[in-house]
Amino acid sequence: MRRIVTNQPCRTIHFLHSCGYGREEHGEEVARYVIHFEGGTSEEVPVIIGKDMVVDWLHQATPQHLSGIEHIAWRQPFRKSDGSTGELALSRQTWEIKLENRDKIVTHIDFISAEKLAAPALVAITVE
Repeated sequence: MRRIVTNQPCRTIHFLHSCGYGREEHGEEVARYVIHFEGGTSEEVPVIIGKDMVVDWLHQATPQHLSGIEHIAWRQPFRKSDGSTGELALSRQTWEIKLENRDKIVTHIDFISAEKLAAPALVAITVE
């Protein structure tokens, strides 16, 4: 688990993330974010591989690897030393804070792996 301190109000949170070794079935939860608010309340944000998170950040460039991902945030093709090609990719997951929590300060966010074969990785968080 990784704790990210925020201490600010927000209505929307954007997570830029990806996954290594994405050997889970599409639709499996591979991680979750827990958004903590002042006063002790929280919201949980599940991260679903193949929908919210790229299956594998480094993969062979085929459309199947990115099909089903709701928001691809960044893609970069590359050529390996053996001449084969691949692509790096990051996905963006957006979470709207529930109405009852919108006036509260977000104290911190926990990033928790589901401890499966996939290795989720958080690159950045942006709040609005």
